[in-house]
Amino acid sequence: MAESDIMDSTWLKEIIGNNDEKFGYLVNRSADHANVKIIDENTVQLYYHYVATSGH
Repeated sequence: MAESDIMDSTWLKEIIGNNDEKFGYLVNRSADHANVKIIDENTVQLYYHYVATSGH
């Protein structure tokens, strides 16, 4: 079996909608910046900024 390394850490975030109901989840790298905006009961808008890290 080949050796492997985990180079980036990930975060799991819950997306909470109206009335504190769970809308979904967002999994992203800890180095990146992400924001969500709930448009309506079926639509979420994701703003995601990938941050380049040195050596990757």
